[in-house]
Amino acid sequence: MIWASFFVIVLTLLALDLGVFHRQSRELSIAQATRATIGWIVLGVSFTVVVYGVYEAHIGGAGIGAYGVRELNGQEAAVLYLSAYLVEKSLSVDNIFVIAMVFTYFRV
Repeated sequence: MIWASFFVIVLTLLALDLGVFHRQSRELSIAQATRATIGWIVLGVSFTVVVYGVYEAHIGGAGIGAYGVRELNGQEAAVLYLSAYLVEKSLSVDNIFVIAMVFTYFRV
């Protein structure tokens, strides 16, 4: 049930982002892009609270050991989630620099 709720929330946010907020194709200003980026980052980081709560309360089987792995408590799960989120965010920023270098090299 927890996974179904998660996917419904993700699909709803995706539909809002693509279908409501960006219905018309237009160029965003730096301020608008910054606000949108900060909003999505705050949402991603605040999801740490949900991860903590789900693992602390053992909702939906979260934290139950599988394949010989011990159970996680809420704090451990939150730290793992936040660490993974920050690594993924840093890799996405790194990709922007790589793309900029490729575009500069090919003078695009």
